[in-house]
Amino acid sequence: MSDDLVISGGGSIAVATDELFSLQRHLATVADELDRVAGRLAGIDRLVSRGRLQAMEAPASGVRAEQAIDAAAALICSTRELAQFLASTLELAAVTYGEGEAIMSRLGERLAASLAYQLGFWLPAIGLFAAPGLLAFGLGAGGGVWLSLAITPDAGRRQAIHDLLQANKGVLSDPGFVATVRLMVSSADDFGEGVIRMPQGLAMLLGDDGLGILGLGSSAALVVAASNVVGAMKETGVSVSAGPSRAGGAPPAGFAERAARIPTGGAQVRIERYPVAGGTDRFEVYLGGTIDGSPIASKEPWDMTSNVTAIAGGDAGSYDATRQAMALAGIDSSTPVVFNGYSQGGLIASMLAACGDYDTRGLFTVGAPAGQVEVPHDIPYVAIEHSNDLVPAVGGGWKSSEPVLVTRELFDDGADASERYLPAHELSHYRETARLADAADEGRLTQAADALREFGSGATTARTTLYRAERD
Repeated sequence: MSDDLVISGGGSIAVATDELFSLQRHLATVADELDRVAGRLAGIDRLVSRGRLQAMEAPASGVRAEQAIDAAAALICSTRELAQFLASTLELAAVTYGEGEAIMSRLGERLAASLAYQLGFWLPAIGLFAAPGLLAFGLGAGGGVWLSLAITPDAGRRQAIHDLLQANKGVLSDPGFVATVRLMVSSADDFGEGVIRMPQGLAMLLGDDGLGILGLGSSAALVVAASNVVGAMKETGVSVSAGPSRAGGAPPAGFAERAARIPTGGAQVRIERYPVAGGTDRFEVYLGGTIDGSPIASKEPWDMTSNVTAIAGGDAGSYDATRQAMALAGIDSSTPVVFNGYSQGGLIASMLAACGDYDTRGLFTVGAPAGQVEVPHDIPYVAIEHSNDLVPAVGGGWKSSEPVLVTRELFDDGADASERYLPAHELSHYRETARLADAADEGRLTQAADALREFGSGATTARTTLYRAERD
């Protein structure tokens, strides 16, 4: 399992590993220190000049000392120039790589959008051409498979699906597959525009690269609407209850502590209140991930219905539940607050930070499908993703926000003993990546970390409350 972190975003096009950024920063520091040493040595050299040594009738050793000073000054100067050159070269490499990656990403997005549009446009003809083969498959091998599944008891059917997913979980966690899914999700609207035969020029104008009227959100909204017809993904009201409050503890000192406080039990929301002497109380909100993956809404609002509704920009049950919990905690529009979330919780945290209804001072997400949420650029924002985690990919590309993006590939050595279908999405792995991010030495990341740490400065003991939400 690799410990290499790739850091990008934060308003900069530079992209590289933390190790490279750390080396560049250290070389720049060495160059600055050598510049100061050279200045001090030049001051000494002015006092110990050859003319002054001769006037003082200094011994030969004094002359040799003056020569040594000159040699040292020359060595320091050349070393400083080399350090500056290497630091600039590493910075240029990061920027050049970032530019190349941005260009390739842009080309990939445009190609995927064009292919999706053409596929949607020609879908009726493709369907007509493929109909005989599909019919034969349906009556033959394919029909046999579906018939077998249909007559298999529920337990056996679930086991068959489990075995299928286990057999293919390597594909689901392949970085190339994850990147392809991200492109496909981002191009879903282009496919729909082709299906309805919207002129491609108009589609581009209304899409993500134009006015932004159509996009992943509109595609998700269509999925919700179609699902509602068959009784799936129907939103309901939610009710929230607060558990007992617990006093004690301190504000989080880093990313790992934030990830550790994300709830994983029965409660979906954790809110910490920090009284500040002589000032306004501050709050940290922590939101957990999806609990129920069924498309049919039950009592659990952290479900697939909320996932898709939130991506569609709708009034998701988990979003409403979090707002209710915040109101119960005493958070209003003037209350300083930092949002933290994992998976669906990260998506909801991003939406809350972006809505403008709160005095948001920071945002931290792990494994969140929040690429399309427009978070204001002045909010300190750190997002951690695993490059082989499928869940963030279903949120599309990062087009609307500029978080400091920390990326890590898990299981690059092929070692994965987990029984989970998406092991790279496990919160335990994200907590480890957060720990590595705390140790990283990169300017954008350390600046955001300092801003989040500063939020809790001056606070006394925390008061923590857990909240449980259920659908009505």
